[in-house]
Amino acid sequence: MNKNSYTSLHNHTAYSNLRLRDAIIKVPELLDNAVELGLNGLAITDHEALSSHIEAKRYVKSSPDKFSDMKLIFGNEIYLIDKDDAEQKRENNDKIRFNHFVLLAKNEHGYKGLMKQSTKAWENGFFYRGMQRVPTYYDDMMELMKTFKGDIIGSSACLGGIIPQLILEYHAEHTVENYQKIVNELKKLQNIFGEDDFYLELQPSNNEEQKIVNDYLIKIARTFNIKMIVTTDSHYLSKQQKEIHKIYLQSNGDDGREVDDFYDTTYMMSPETLGEFFGDKQLLQEMFDNTNRI
Repeated sequence: MNKNSYTSLHNHTAYSNLRLRDAIIKVPELLDNAVELGLNGLAITDHEALSSHIEAKRYVKSSPDKFSDMKLIFGNEIYLIDKDDAEQKRENNDKIRFNHFVLLAKNEHGYKGLMKQSTKAWENGFFYRGMQRVPTYYDDMMELMKTFKGDIIGSSACLGGIIPQLILEYHAEHTVENYQKIVNELKKLQNIFGEDDFYLELQPSNNEEQKIVNDYLIKIARTFNIKMIVTTDSHYLSKQQKEIHKIYLQSNGDDGREVDDFYDTTYMMSPETLGEFFGDKQLLQEMFDNTNRI
């Protein structure tokens, strides 16, 4: 393992497009690119989809020498929401926030947990505002983790995650109530996954909101002794593919979909490129070490 490199723990493939145009990365390209960048490993975390894992496993097995120094991890980016809140908002036609959250299987038993979780999410599915939604309810996750605690890792995901959203609300209003919401959510997630298997996820970005969230996440991690990781939330392979990805996202005529700022840095990066977004090299190394620990 290269201690100066990292394990990329949040990556999407074309399998994330089951419900919405999202990513343009083919599975073999993702794996080959990780090797070319000298990464220690990668996780595939498509949006509520596990289908890519079969292709990824077969591709790695087809070239054992190429991937001998790289760890392949199976994950899932879920939509974690409160059932009662969602049902009430559906009745009132209010906006439901489908909070992103990343799950990573630590072992074979943990992967069975991911399959059970994903199956339940699709059973929970409903159409909302013209789109199929596949939520995982907190109660279902709590029940699942009674069996799989210690086998599945959870991380706070991107700006679409509940922790980042609560941080932005607190940053805007600075109320005690908003701060307490963050604390309560942290405690809930640590209780579900265990303190050793819950991570705060920072991402490289020029987006002002992401920068704000990163700063708060560091303070939160130090205050509550929670480990941090860095991810790129890859939706396309390289910086050169940014425009292609934009065209793809808007190819159904949705020119109003915001893509430039949010997806500006959502590509797989080398350790050196990641370093350009984080001035604190000691912090970056700490996050690298935690990704490799996972």
